[in-house]
Amino acid sequence: MKQNIFLSLAKCLVLPALFFLASCQKEMQPNQHAQESASASNGNAEHGHLKQTKEYGSADLFKWMDLQLELMRTSSPFIGGLPVSRIYGYTGVALYESVVPGMPAYQSLAGQLNQFPDAQMPATEPGFDYHWPTSANAALAVITRNFFPNKSSIDDLEKSLNQQYEGTVDQNVVARSMAFGKKVGEVVAAWANADGANHANDPYTPVTGQGFGFEIVREPLGMFRYASIGSFEKAGVYRTYVWGDSAKDLLGVILMQRNTGGYQAD
Repeated sequence: MKQNIFLSLAKCLVLPALFFLASCQKEMQPNQHAQESASASNGNAEHGHLKQTKEYGSADLFKWMDLQLELMRTSSPFIGGLPVSRIYGYTGVALYESVVPGMPAYQSLAGQLNQFPDAQMPATEPGFDYHWPTSANAALAVITRNFFPNKSSIDDLEKSLNQQYEGTVDQNVVARSMAFGKKVGEVVAAWANADGANHANDPYTPVTGQGFGFEIVREPLGMFRYASIGSFEKAGVYRTYVWGDSAKDLLGVILMQRNTGGYQAD
């Protein structure tokens, strides 16, 4: 039953991924698709070996998805109580960036997503062949290992797929593709580690001194990562809530009377 639930969850993520890819397409004139296809064909004629991402299947990618689902199911406590959508999101970006150079109609997300680094992203060598399954394998191994450290099953799958590729692809192409994918995975992993999620379960440290019982943000980390330093908030017993952020010129008040937290009225 649990396995079916996880598989259903994975299927539910396919449609958002399709919308995500559509948003990454370059804005092109009607005849530009034909021009880029011709450019790719000319490259194949000149070098004899340049292939696009779409020429490869996706079976090996599902092996990584299955492994991540299994790691989520067996991790205890489950990745610090963080939602699985975070893992899927960063994994999707790592996968996309590891193969997008082989997709002429698409472009990198570097510099487009919030704080996603541009300068650190690696670039492919023009005119040289890349084996995109090898690149994706390296990137997915790095990003999966970042979320689930010290798991031998990650090393086993990465090694198994590399051995499969090495038997059919030139060793120079494998090495070049592996280095590119690994670097992509490292950049995305560093970006993920800087989102404050590692502070999501930090213990709360009460402030000292006189005041009105407001919480004041001193460091915008974890659940307060979008707040400004010095912003404040206070929650009442019956769900009344007030917050203020002078840096963003925001003040909010929510007035409710709901006894849903176990408190008893006098």
